[in-house]
Amino acid sequence: MLFDHYTNSPTLRQEAGERFVRSISELRDRALGPTIDTGDGIVQLDTVTGEVTDLDENALPESVGGALAGCRDPEDSPHAPRGEICPMARMGTCFTCPNAIITVEHLPALVLVNAVSAPDAAVNPTTWQKVWGFIHEATVTILQMFPRDAVEEARLHTDEVLVDLGLRHEMRGPADA
Repeated sequence: MLFDHYTNSPTLRQEAGERFVRSISELRDRALGPTIDTGDGIVQLDTVTGEVTDLDENALPESVGGALAGCRDPEDSPHAPRGEICPMARMGTCFTCPNAIITVEHLPALVLVNAVSAPDAAVNPTTWQKVWGFIHEATVTILQMFPRDAVEEARLHTDEVLVDLGLRHEMRGPADA
């Protein structure tokens, strides 16, 4: 009865189709990573495949500034319902987000998060893999896109990055876990 009754409705079929298309579109958007302006060009990183796509110079969207990265729209996050502020804008998750805009000015934060998220500093390998693994992988990939001299210059300014230092240990999990 369920299928006979509800699948015969053109309105319900249309609604189901629209929801399906929206879901697929959202999944695709979440699979794409940040837009990166290396100073030599603008690219987009696919955090799933690691593939880098060159973008038109005019493709760099406006963004809201942040301590770690810029954001296209913190109230339209793939991690929260539309209209709510992104809850993931902390300690490196931005470097894997399709809303992120990463430029040379974000290099000190990128270098710092790369160091903090290094696997050799982890207390618990399982926690590291679950919490930090994808962040570290993204920072390694993104850092390789920037000129080496820009990265070395950024290393001199990591102490200027505004980060809650308690997060360095909190996200790794307790030592006795």
